[in-house]
Amino acid sequence: MNSLICLLSAFHVLALLQTRLFISKVTKRLIYLGILLPLGDYILRFILGEIWFYSGDLIFHSFVYQGLFWLILAVLYWIYNHRIGPSIRILSPLLGLSFYFLFSLFTTESLNFFAPLFDIRIH
Repeated sequence: MNSLICLLSAFHVLALLQTRLFISKVTKRLIYLGILLPLGDYILRFILGEIWFYSGDLIFHSFVYQGLFWLILAVLYWIYNHRIGPSIRILSPLLGLSFYFLFSLFTTESLNFFAPLFDIRIH
């Protein structure tokens, strides 16, 4: 439910920002992807058959794992095309994950967004 509320809020915030500055459809979709990616942890837990969600092995909620993945993709894109603008755009899912993090601060879930480096659970 948190992802749905965050997605709808981001949709309306980006619609309001669209009147002030241009945000491309690709960037919007990447931000929405960053908001929806934490659902991957729930799906992964369901597939593995784990009942308890707070086992600490959160991959899609982690800024470190997500940052490394998107940074590698951005660097590879920059090496291939030598254009810095579109390669920075590839980091947009981290903005969506940050938006999801802000919404998760006000919930009762004790999620570890800084997973392998720190064991800080903010809620």
